[in-house]
Amino acid sequence: MRARERDGSYFYLRPDDIGCITSEIETLVRYNDGPSCVNSFGEKSGNRFSQETIDKFMKAFELLAMAEIYAKRIDKLMLEEDSQEDFHRKLEDDLCFLDQFLNP
Repeated sequence: MRARERDGSYFYLRPDDIGCITSEIETLVRYNDGPSCVNSFGEKSGNRFSQETIDKFMKAFELLAMAEIYAKRIDKLMLEEDSQEDFHRKLEDDLCFLDQFLNP
């Protein structure tokens, strides 16, 4: 199974690459038009995306966060760092944690 291992990952892209995109989307949402988005002249300096656009960003954040979890768990399984039992248990734990983060 480990034949495709490259740079410490089974996949050609590292699962953490998905996390980088997820973080960037989170930053776009956080600094869209919040109170911290004011320039030195007191003017709003955020991206000023509409609520509809922000809602789509949030959906992308949720889907990418879930994709990152799946990719990491599959990566660990394919590199034989986790057994199938570990894979299922850790996947469920990670998805539950994500759900609690998204729905406090």
